[in-house]
Amino acid sequence: MGKHGRKHDRRKHRRLLTLWIWAPVVVSIIASAYSWMIFAPQASREPFPVKGFSARVDLTELSEASATFARVAEPAAPAQLKFDGRRAFDRVKKVVESGPRVAGSLEEGLAADYLELTLRELGYSVDRQDFRAPNGRAASNIIADSGGEPIRNPRRRWLAIGAHYDTVAGTVGANDNASGVATVVELAETLRSSDLPFDIIYLLFSSEEDQNPARDSYAGSETYIARIDADAKERLIGYINIDMVGWPGAGHSVGNLKLADQHLYNLSVELAEQRGVSIVKNTGYSVRKSDHQSFERAGIPTVSFGAADYPYHHKPQDDLSKISAASLEIIGGLITAIVRGIDR
Repeated sequence: MGKHGRKHDRRKHRRLLTLWIWAPVVVSIIASAYSWMIFAPQASREPFPVKGFSARVDLTELSEASATFARVAEPAAPAQLKFDGRRAFDRVKKVVESGPRVAGSLEEGLAADYLELTLRELGYSVDRQDFRAPNGRAASNIIADSGGEPIRNPRRRWLAIGAHYDTVAGTVGANDNASGVATVVELAETLRSSDLPFDIIYLLFSSEEDQNPARDSYAGSETYIARIDADAKERLIGYINIDMVGWPGAGHSVGNLKLADQHLYNLSVELAEQRGVSIVKNTGYSVRKSDHQSFERAGIPTVSFGAADYPYHHKPQDDLSKISAASLEIIGGLITAIVRGIDR
């Protein structure tokens, strides 16, 4: 073979080698381009090619997920109203820590501050109603409501629940009447979310103990009644009084002076019997002599809960050791049922 023939063969060999090297690359590029053209629309629907993630959403799964979320977001059914005797006992303890609470004293003021703060923390609007106690000192009633001013709303009926928070001198008054005060506050917590067809005002009175010698004047509750207009009195369902309910020793008394309509008293006795609560009717301390007198004399139905007997009444021994959380829960639970039973 000649010289020129050998050069021609080498050039042909190089061209074949080059084609052999680059052909697969070109084919791969063409195949990739073709693949992109075919699948580009699908890729545009999946802009986030992350492993394990797909932007496509199955509508069935979305519907199921929405239903699950809706079930989670639904408000829970309201729990049964339950008066907490242990929590009420703790409230008795806090009130007793103020010491003897003679009307208008510093100690009574400390208790009033604690009670007002507690009711505000529960979401209530709280006012102080100032007046001059029979002992000449400035005293205050504590008035709590949900903020709707039911007394001034001509379309709403209302119920009053109350207790006195003052004491005689020389005793911390655990049963007389930190027990009643604690029960009122615990009722305010228990009933605050209830769906009642009427409003409730919670009252804590001063000057129940600061009376004239005839024991027929209750300055705090009398002041409150005197400042309510005739329309508000007409819409007042009644008043529930709570005075000495922490002592389990001699049973509980239920009663009033029978000067006004008896529907609250009758309902109280009926529900006490249904619940198996042992009661004594119309006898004992605080049934004859307490703040419900002021309401009954104004023609307002009442019922008063108290102690059938209490050997430490107005004595230094009336301390926290005489209080039973179980006793508080029995009466608090009964009053909760009574409130729920009105108009039902």
